[in-house]
Amino acid sequence: MSLRVVYIQNTGPAAYPPLEHSAGIFASRGASVTFLGVRAEGAANTFSFSRPDIARVHLLRQWRRNRFTRVLGYAAFLGWATARALLESPRIIYISDPRATPVGVLLTRLTKALIIYHEHDSPGPAKDLIGKFVMRSRQSMAHRALFCVLPGPQRAAYFKETLSGAAKVLTVLNCPSLNEVRPTPVPVAEGTPIRLCYHGSLVPARLPLALLHAMAAFPQGIDLQIAGYETNGHPGYMEKFMAEAEVLGIRHRVDYLGSLETRADILAACSRCHVGLAFMPPTSTDVNEKSMAGASNKVFDYLACGLAVLVSDLPDYRELLVDSGLAVACDSNDPASIAQALRCMLEKSAQINGMAERGRHRIIEEWNYEKQFQPVLDALADSTGRRIA
Repeated sequence: MSLRVVYIQNTGPAAYPPLEHSAGIFASRGASVTFLGVRAEGAANTFSFSRPDIARVHLLRQWRRNRFTRVLGYAAFLGWATARALLESPRIIYISDPRATPVGVLLTRLTKALIIYHEHDSPGPAKDLIGKFVMRSRQSMAHRALFCVLPGPQRAAYFKETLSGAAKVLTVLNCPSLNEVRPTPVPVAEGTPIRLCYHGSLVPARLPLALLHAMAAFPQGIDLQIAGYETNGHPGYMEKFMAEAEVLGIRHRVDYLGSLETRADILAACSRCHVGLAFMPPTSTDVNEKSMAGASNKVFDYLACGLAVLVSDLPDYRELLVDSGLAVACDSNDPASIAQALRCMLEKSAQINGMAERGRHRIIEEWNYEKQFQPVLDALADSTGRRIA
């Protein structure tokens, strides 16, 4: 009988590339993989795995009409996911978000499965009864899991600091798979127009209007490609963004592709560009936004596609990327700072080519999910006494 692995998350799994990567690694070793989740909201509901053959996916619909139905929907998810997981009789249960931890805690009592907790996004303070329930379950899950996985050293340190006595914590950066690395790109020639790339959620902090004002400082030579989806917190932001581009007279230099369905589509779009954008607010109090280096997959996606990277001037980005010669930093709220960084890149194409090639090699040698996920496989081998071949 093949190894059975069940992933449980209270969201759509295709919106989280590391889930697809780790599932692919398990499947390549002969495992049968199943995902239990719920349909994502809005444009994120269109996401699907690039390789649907690696796993079976079962999703409940969202119940979001009002507070009462949201509570009922969440309770339905907890009961359904627990029952389905028991029916699957998995050897490994992969709990991959805080709202799924109540299921994980219950399954530690009902099964002998090896349970892993992988926290992609750290939750903020609890604001209601469900939030408080989830936080208590998360605390218990951190103790009961075989081990916990966090997407970067800063997140891992925060996790251990706030959840004292947690199980062994492993760090796995949100890198692409080796099979997603693109061929060596054609070098950018001196004086060639450069094409900027952004993919991800369409929110002001990550795609600021300041970027358009910086582009407007150049009569030509810099275009922008966007692939992404609007969030519930910022509906209509793309309309506002494109209207600002129209006012500045650069609407023809902004190409909006909409929300692409698979990672394969996203990476193909990225590979047509020269510089990837990874901006974060400089003074955020959100623990996730304060520690995105390693946790954000978009930087590694850009590098895998042979792009140089332009990042916000934040300590973790500077340490991971800028000091390694893989990125240029700027103040993403300041059009003049962005323009200065772009001018440097536009005038020194050799800098773009050097960053792109160094980054691509770094992905091949170290920042790929196969290598990053190996400590998880090793920890499982230590617990079971046999390797997952």
